[in-house]
Amino acid sequence: MNLDTTDYGQPGNWRNFDGTNGLPGPTICVRQDREGYLWLGTYNAGASRFDGEQFKTFSRDQGLAGEVVWDLHQDVAGNIWFGTLTGLSRYD
Repeated sequence: MNLDTTDYGQPGNWRNFDGTNGLPGPTICVRQDREGYLWLGTYNAGASRFDGEQFKTFSRDQGLAGEVVWDLHQDVAGNIWFGTLTGLSRYD
């Protein structure tokens, strides 16, 4: 099998994120909300919202139930729900 770019279209540009440029910890889950933000649940670093340029991190200090976020969901009212290792949180 030939895996050149003609098989997959034009090559894209990659941008990587880690602790050196704002990502607070290892990512467990990712969801996009209706406003276009990416929400990332992390292992032991809470949750982060990414606006395309920078991360805003939410942890226990901001009211999150736990630092390990296994799942994220946006409900019909627009609230973001966080399933953490130690409880459930809602951000409105």
